[in-house]
Amino acid sequence: MTIKHIILTGAPGSGKTTTAKELSARGFKVIDEAATHIINAEQSQGVAEPWLQSDFSEKVFALQKQQRAEQTDHSIIFYDRSPWCTVALAEYLNHTLSPETWRDIQTMAQVGLYNHRVFFFESLGNIQATAARKISYEEAQRFGYLHEEVYQRYGFDLVPVAVMTPFERVDFITMTVATFNSGEV
Repeated sequence: MTIKHIILTGAPGSGKTTTAKELSARGFKVIDEAATHIINAEQSQGVAEPWLQSDFSEKVFALQKQQRAEQTDHSIIFYDRSPWCTVALAEYLNHTLSPETWRDIQTMAQVGLYNHRVFFFESLGNIQATAARKISYEEAQRFGYLHEEVYQRYGFDLVPVAVMTPFERVDFITMTVATFNSGEV
């Protein structure tokens, strides 16, 4: 069975995670955002802003690598962010990624581990701060543009996901995925 690793990305607060939850509710395999998982874990240990630690991006990438390695049983897997989001994160935070991480990213790009079509969520026009998301709307937009640049740099095709209800977004995504070449990963 061909596994399709499909990326959901965009600026913080663009509705990716809400849409991912709806995809999961409809029976699709969804891998949660690694950065949020790490932020929550570290905040529970008393680290108020773990993204300020110089190794934060490396931790995110390591968790993404682990999550990906565990996936063997679904034909379609949706990822709420990917290693290329981690590249954008590292650039945004001025973090340095290790040579090993860069090799892994280059290898993934070369072998086409993820589908070359990436769902890029358009901004909802505002952002709600959370314990894991302390970013202004303007900063979120800059971060979203950086994601676009990184994905284009690595040769991905961005599929815009317009502002609509999560249900409509899921319908759009599932209809679009149905048009993907069945042999494509």
